[in-house]
Amino acid sequence: MKPTPATDIHFYPPDQYPKKHQIRVGTLDLLRDETHPTCLWHNGHLTHDWVELCGDAPDVTCGLLLKEGAIIPGSGRYIGVNRDPDIIRRNSQAYAGDTTQWVHADILHLLSDLDNPTLHNVGVLVFDAFYSPSNLEQDAILTPVLTFARSQYERLGQFLLVINQAMRGTRSVSLAAARTRFAQSIQEYCGIDHIPDSAFITYRSRNANMRILRLSFGW
Repeated sequence: MKPTPATDIHFYPPDQYPKKHQIRVGTLDLLRDETHPTCLWHNGHLTHDWVELCGDAPDVTCGLLLKEGAIIPGSGRYIGVNRDPDIIRRNSQAYAGDTTQWVHADILHLLSDLDNPTLHNVGVLVFDAFYSPSNLEQDAILTPVLTFARSQYERLGQFLLVINQAMRGTRSVSLAAARTRFAQSIQEYCGIDHIPDSAFITYRSRNANMRILRLSFGW
C-alpha cells in the first residue's frame, strides 16, 4: 500500500485560507444540523471521535472543534494522525488533555487495521490526503477508507466520511475520466445508485482546485 504523501505543508490558517476553513465549518454544521439529527452529535458536542490527517501545530481543525465546544472530556475526541513525528510532538504540546489524541502513523495503514482500539469510537473520518482521483492507485487508496467507514457504520449505527481530493489530471488519466471513475467506485462500494454533481464542493486550496465529498451513513 502506498503511504500518504509528506505532510509538512498541511497547514491552512483560517485567515489565509478562508475557503478551506468554510469547508471545515460546513462539516461541523452537518453534524449539528437539528433538522437532520444524528447520534454522532448530542447536546452541542461530538459523541464519537473525529479522526483526520492533522496539520502542523496548532492543528486548525482541532482548534475549531475546541472553540466550538464540539469536543469535551468524557465524550468524542479529536484524533490527529501524521507520519511526521515532529508534527505529532508539537501538537501534543499545543493541545494537551483527554479531548485529543495524536498518533504517529500513516493514516492509510492505520485505517487498514480494523482491530486497532484507537479507532473503535471514531464516528467521523476526514480523509484529506491530497490525492487526485487521477492517481493510478485510486482503488487501493479508496478501499481501506471505504472499508473502515463501513466497519464503523456497522459498529456505531451511523458514520460520516469526508473525502477531499486535488483536482489534477495526469498524462495517463484525464481528470474528467478520473472523476467519473471515482464516483462509480463510491456508488458500487456504498450501494448508491447515483451521486449528483451537486454533492461535490469545489474550492481553491494553496495551489490546486480541491473537491470534497461528504457521505453520511445511516442518517
